Amino acid sequence: MLLGILCLIGLGITSLFIGVSDVSIASLWASGSENRSVQILLASRVPRTLAVILAGASMAIAGLVMQMIVRNRFVEPSTIGTVESASLGFLAVTLLAPEWPITAKMLVAAVFALAGTALFLRILRLVPLRDPLLVPLIGLMLAGVIGAVTTFFAYRFNMLASLLAWSMGDFSGILRGRYELLWIGFAGMVLAWIAADRFTVAGLGA
Repeated sequence: MLLGILCLIGLGITSLFIGVSDVSIASLWASGSENRSVQILLASRVPRTLAVILAGASMAIAGLVMQMIVRNRFVEPSTIGTVESASLGFLAVTLLAPEWPITAKMLVAAVFALAGTALFLRILRLVPLRDPLLVPLIGLMLAGVIGAVTTFFAYRFNMLASLLAWSMGDFSGILRGRYELLWIGFAGMVLAWIAADRFTVAGLGA
């Protein structure tokens, strides 16, 4: 675990100095209140690195919680329709309310993701599960249906390129003021760690 933490810190620091603009340790120590390297670091590099770490950690914890609830190690957000539901929500709010700020769009996407996950759990309650492999198969079918609907509307309104960018997780455009909502995911991650035993009980059907 210690080795993993050290690797994470090392990769995070390395990420701060990777990008189109040249930022080095020497340039950060340069004098002047309008230091361009410091501005780039605070406005782009630090938010980008934090966004990657927060998103990755939140996805990992979300997958672990789902595995504990449904008691199936093949389940994760990308196999049960959660990711596809979030994409559908983001597409819907972009089409219906393009003037909304990015924070509001992220909240709508989160609501759609929760709704998609709830639908998956509801389907599991209605289907007799005689084989553990049925759980991820049901999730993949649900994800396929939601993804097909999303792709249809994205094609219909000429937004396939934007949909691809959202789905691929492009962090190059992350700037200060456009990632802070991910701290909610960090808070949820901490709560999930504290209440891990409760999720285990939920997975037993209690």
